[in-house]
Amino acid sequence: MSEDRLNELECKIAYLESQNSEMSDVLHAQWKEIDLLKRKIVRAESKIESLEHSRSDSDDTAGMSSIEIAALDKPPHY
Repeated sequence: MSEDRLNELECKIAYLESQNSEMSDVLHAQWKEIDLLKRKIVRAESKIESLEHSRSDSDDTAGMSSIEIAALDKPPHY
């Protein structure tokens, strides 16, 4: 194998290793963000569920959808 060919292959390998490392870092950051967003969704679902349960316990909202219940919570200036 010629010296030029060997240098060319080494450069390509170095470039690919660099790209692989960069993609790995991006993937790791994305997984961290996905985990954070999953935890936020679970918390939001829990809050919504607790609000729905507290609303469904009162007699005046029995049988109402969550949209109808939300409409009852409009501020007075609407």
